[in-house]
Amino acid sequence: MAKTLLIEWKELGCKAHIQLLWDKAPKLCQAVVDCLPLRSISWHSVISGDNIGFALPVVCTTFENPQPRTRGNMYIYANGQLGIVPYGGFSEPGDVNTFGRIDQKDMDDVAKAGTTVAEFFRKGPGRPIFVDISVVN
Repeated sequence: MAKTLLIEWKELGCKAHIQLLWDKAPKLCQAVVDCLPLRSISWHSVISGDNIGFALPVVCTTFENPQPRTRGNMYIYANGQLGIVPYGGFSEPGDVNTFGRIDQKDMDDVAKAGTTVAEFFRKGPGRPIFVDISVVN
């Protein structure tokens, strides 16, 4: 059973390790692992705060481990099939399907990737920033 995922924004020199929460969200963890490895396009919230994410081909229409949005937790935003990590302040309320936790030593890299992707979103049309997600153990 995979325990850790690796998210890499290679062109930015940023990475993050995600500890999967198998004991709290086994179905969601399995669905995520089953779609990996994956190259996706980075996403950033526009109005709800400091949230970086990526398209994730997982359909999740029920709650499994619903938790409040918390800095450093990884969750799936089911309305858009997005894997998301809040890295700073955020304003959107409500519980989300939490399936992982970012290693705290990687939070500076997540914040760097987040602010860079946010700036790309603010500037308008342009090239995407890719992210690679894989299982490391």
